[in-house]
Amino acid sequence: MNNYESAVLVLEEMATLLDMAGIRDWAEGLRRVGSYSESEATVLYSAVLRMYGGCGSLSDIVLYHDGKLLKAENDRFDELRSKLYLICR
Repeated sequence: MNNYESAVLVLEEMATLLDMAGIRDWAEGLRRVGSYSESEATVLYSAVLRMYGGCGSLSDIVLYHDGKLLKAENDRFDELRSKLYLICR
């Protein structure tokens, strides 16, 4: 599996976790970026890396459902977030 394919899979899994926590805007954003074609992989990587900076960034997301912290889901989301960064840098 190449970096593009890995990034798309990670983005979709992250979007699924965000949906579970009701964070629809971020989920839609990740799916939108993941819809770039393989020939646009550099655009995908750049778009992803821009999501990591600043206040209210991808790095700041914590998953909750009905006011309860989703421990296992947050652990997985953090793993995916780190993996995605390494793929795209």
